[in-house]
Amino acid sequence: MPTLPCTYFPFAFAIAATLLSSYASAFSEEDFLSDIPEVASATRISQPLDDVPVATSLITRQMIEASGMIEIPELLRLVPGFQVYPTNHNKYAVTYHGESSEFPNDLEVRINGRPVYVPMLSTVDWNSLGITLDDIEYIEVVRGSNVPSYGSNALMGAINIVTRSPISQPQNRVTFTAGPDKRRDYTATLSNQHENAQYRLSLSGQKNNGFDFQRDGEEVYQGSLQVTLTPTLYDTFDFSAGFSQGSIVTGQGELSQYDDRDHISSYQHLQWKHESDPFNEYTLQLFHNFLSLKTPSYWASDLLGDPGLQQLNAQLAYLEQQYGDAYPFPSSHVSDFRTLTKGENGSVHVYGGELQLTQRPTTELTLASGVGFRYEDARSDSFIPEAKSVHEENYYAFSNIEWQQTAKLLWNLGVMAEFKTTTDDPAISVRGGANYHIDDTTTVRASLTQAFRTPSLLEQNAETAYVFPEGVPFDYQLKKSDQLKSEKLDAVELGLFLKHPTLHGFTDIKLFFEDSRDGIEGWFYYSDLDLATLAQGYPDEERQLRNSKDYRNRGVEVQTFLQPTPKDLINLAYSYNDISGVLQRGDIRDHKPDRDLSAAAPKHTLSLLYNRRFSPTFDAGFILTHMSKVQWEGSSLHDDFTSLDVKFTQQFPTSSGERVSATLMIENLWDAKYSEFHRNNAQERKIYLILSLDF
Repeated sequence: MPTLPCTYFPFAFAIAATLLSSYASAFSEEDFLSDIPEVASATRISQPLDDVPVATSLITRQMIEASGMIEIPELLRLVPGFQVYPTNHNKYAVTYHGESSEFPNDLEVRINGRPVYVPMLSTVDWNSLGITLDDIEYIEVVRGSNVPSYGSNALMGAINIVTRSPISQPQNRVTFTAGPDKRRDYTATLSNQHENAQYRLSLSGQKNNGFDFQRDGEEVYQGSLQVTLTPTLYDTFDFSAGFSQGSIVTGQGELSQYDDRDHISSYQHLQWKHESDPFNEYTLQLFHNFLSLKTPSYWASDLLGDPGLQQLNAQLAYLEQQYGDAYPFPSSHVSDFRTLTKGENGSVHVYGGELQLTQRPTTELTLASGVGFRYEDARSDSFIPEAKSVHEENYYAFSNIEWQQTAKLLWNLGVMAEFKTTTDDPAISVRGGANYHIDDTTTVRASLTQAFRTPSLLEQNAETAYVFPEGVPFDYQLKKSDQLKSEKLDAVELGLFLKHPTLHGFTDIKLFFEDSRDGIEGWFYYSDLDLATLAQGYPDEERQLRNSKDYRNRGVEVQTFLQPTPKDLINLAYSYNDISGVLQRGDIRDHKPDRDLSAAAPKHTLSLLYNRRFSPTFDAGFILTHMSKVQWEGSSLHDDFTSLDVKFTQQFPTSSGERVSATLMIENLWDAKYSEFHRNNAQERKIYLILSLDF
């Protein structure tokens, strides 16, 4: 299998630079001079990429179509420092700078500004978002802590997915995707407008059988509606609603350990923008998210291989006879009951509202300030005993200030204060940054961030024990935490932003220094007496979530985006990360030793996207992806991989104005043999055919 050692990167970059210089000589600066794209996720203020205080990437609609990617999370492979890996065939985990597991918990993901983080899971469930790739206009990715703007879930970074509006996609569209594992996906969108109102309706379905071994397939149906109203020149109302319903298969290890996971999700989102004058804008948004997850339950007797629990009851009767009055359990007889083996069960409602005022009191000063609240209510049959619901209220206030001190020097300051009803003290996160424009094409920046991530609803309330109806404990597994502190991150970023006017692009280089303390992980100790202890003849282990992880990241990231001709698009994303630290595993060091985190993040990640339009109706491109060895939490793998995907698209315009497109996507062209996260997630060459009709 071809490999890509880190020493190849400088040579690849040099070759690319040589080729690009030949492009540059053929065109004048005026041919390609355009504004650097603007983003708003970093500071809540619309700013060019060379004015933001923290490195930010933009995945445009053009890049999405050029990539040919099939799944939304895979798009984040185009961003420096991001790792994307399938924990099962249809279930993805996304993290920034590694040190993660099946459930990454320190990235905030939003859709049109609406948070989709699931407090019941302490992560984002990519399967139940209710949108498809066809619905996305662009994605803003903040590469670094964005707590001062987005709150504590954005400890390591933030993602805002902006969907296509009826105005940006005036045509109707139908797509169909066929591929391996009997994959059959379809989408249908309908857009229309009437006077001051526009709407866009989207329906989709995805179905496949998954990997050959575990048959971890997917069958999901979803839909969304977006309505935009502009009753006056100063007011815009955006309303969106959607649903997702279906099933995926999750698990690891033996085939018997895989189960269906059903989900039902829905959302409603209302946003009002009022621009009273060019210097004052009010934004009010209200939202509601709902998610229900369910996996099969099993009779305890089936899991124990003890029909009718006859053997267990005989052992309990013998123990009562032997111990007499010292018998430790409330009953010597137990009855069968149904129990769960997976944690993704339960339901959660999240309600939220936010008011933001963006002001420009002077030509040099811009402020974006506001207040918000979020109410979370969750039930979890796996982690919250006796089917009780738990809830939390979160109130927050924020302010971001942009000060253009001189024509060359720009300052940014951001503050977020969060007040939760389940914690004693507020969490106050601060970021300060300076951008200095050396000349029209060169900018240097520096920023300091101190950010806090408060414990999630799950982390504060989770406890798990298998207890028979008579009160006899079979196995204590997870004890509720009562002493969790907020996770803390101190980060320093130094950046260099270079515009390439003649190449219609830019290069962004980032040096990062991150110190993370008090990370929340499982702490193992000997449990109270249960049947598992008696069965194995030595004390059983139990765990509790504690602040037991400290680590640091040191490294560099490079992103280069170029359009050297109107026909060519290039996006290079590279990251080097040297991670070190320790995860303390608890008191049972002979069975659960502390974990060295030096392999918890890949040292090198690389993606190179190139696409060329050979004619008005035909384009082709490729994506080269590399990730060096990494040891994810909960994974036995320590593999690296290099993969090459190629894409060909042919359009067939019709005389009546319709457009038919056919895309051939070949993933893993080399047919490299590697697995991701679990050994059973074996990757191979895959060929997809994507057909679309615009009318």
